[in-house]
Amino acid sequence: MYILLLYPSFVCSYEPIVVDVNEGRQIIDGIKKGDEIYFPFSFIKPYYEAYSSEKNGVVYFKHNNAIFRDVAGYTPTGNYLNFDKIAVENWDNYFDGHSIPVNNFRWGQHYYPISILHYGISHHAQKLKCGHNCDIDSNYDNSVDKWINYSGQDNISANGEGVRFTGLDSSYMLKINSSEKYINLDLAFRNANYRVYFEVETTDGIKHIQLNAGSGSHSLNDKYYYVGVPLKTFENRRITIFRDLQTDVKKMFGATYKSLLSVKVRGDVDVFSVSTSKTNHTRIIKRVADWLLEKQDSLGAWPSEFDHMFYSGRTEVMKAGWYSAMAQGLAISHLVRAHSLLGDEGYLDSARSALQIYSVPVSSGGVLDYYDSRPVYEEYPTTPSSHVLNGFIFALLGLYDLQEYDSNIYARDLYEEGFNTLENILPLYDMGNRSAYDLTHISSKTYPNIARWSYHATHVHQLKVMMSISKSTVIKEFHDRWYEYAFGFKVKTN
Repeated sequence: MYILLLYPSFVCSYEPIVVDVNEGRQIIDGIKKGDEIYFPFSFIKPYYEAYSSEKNGVVYFKHNNAIFRDVAGYTPTGNYLNFDKIAVENWDNYFDGHSIPVNNFRWGQHYYPISILHYGISHHAQKLKCGHNCDIDSNYDNSVDKWINYSGQDNISANGEGVRFTGLDSSYMLKINSSEKYINLDLAFRNANYRVYFEVETTDGIKHIQLNAGSGSHSLNDKYYYVGVPLKTFENRRITIFRDLQTDVKKMFGATYKSLLSVKVRGDVDVFSVSTSKTNHTRIIKRVADWLLEKQDSLGAWPSEFDHMFYSGRTEVMKAGWYSAMAQGLAISHLVRAHSLLGDEGYLDSARSALQIYSVPVSSGGVLDYYDSRPVYEEYPTTPSSHVLNGFIFALLGLYDLQEYDSNIYARDLYEEGFNTLENILPLYDMGNRSAYDLTHISSKTYPNIARWSYHATHVHQLKVMMSISKSTVIKEFHDRWYEYAFGFKVKTN
């Protein structure tokens, strides 16, 4: 494809030419028409990071692949930076027995608070979009006579509002036949002696997803996939187990989900209700908020329990147990929204506790660093300092949400100090035609780590929000200029 395709009227009067690029560094074929030279788009695309698409005979040319969305009207309980467009389910991860995402890193499988919070906040944003038209359950008759015994052992009985199963020798099936993507079980595990199976029809035949005591996730064979439910569950407490079967089938079997045929149960389990649903936003919002309550430590924070090298050659390895101000900010934002939706006071208490780590210096294991004596809340508490821009702003937004929602004075003070820093250090991220991802070029005295266009778009979105809530003329100047960078604008040369 030649760039000349942008000009459909050009059909003749051209001659093939050879183009020497940058003093012999590359030789390519081109086309000449009069005084105009045309290059192959296969050369233009990587050279200028340009993009094109064709539709109905028109070729659309873009300077980059940045996507901008309207993030105006930000509120602490509203749609968080259009996170409804985010689908953590499509990331490289699996979902544990409680449907919490676990990242598949190159260095292993780990819970990563930032990813988990993207999952929760994105479903809050999606719930706001669909309103009362989502999270509608299709309930199934859970009475004793509806469960089919296919083991020959009779170990089922009524248990109040539910059904009690006893012993691994007994096996029972409840027929479902639903194409809805979520299965929801309200149950209690009396001990680790149980199995729960979801029998699903896929484009690759009948498959089974098996839940039982343990951790991790792996294939048992081409028809069965195991998901461990952490042992903390076995406290005879009533919980909800839910699965996104569409995502499970894709990740586990590489197939497309068609329908849920049945639920099968063995072992010491009490089942109180069975339902399916097309969406499950409320349950996911609650599950992530509950995970935050369970995992929050004495510093009010959520550590990442793996070693991480942020930038090889510039920063030292962060040892397992490191904290992230971005995770803290996202956690506060999610807890505020979960409290607004569900009313659990524990969520608001947790958000308040999350402020502690903002005042703990990186040198003491916290997230507080400085640039020119000004406080910076670090996404990555590296040595030397990295000052990642998007992480810093996410940390600030969490503080803003809590100060507004809870009239929290401590959050307000942290926010105002951090915002003052932001206004003063923004020029350091301005590369004249794009933004920098961080300031490691300053701390390491080397070339800048230029933000890829998707992160540049994130910077623009964040500045739009900060501009709307602060009315800062400084923030507005950088927002407006950085937005234009995405359309080819460059600052003046001398």
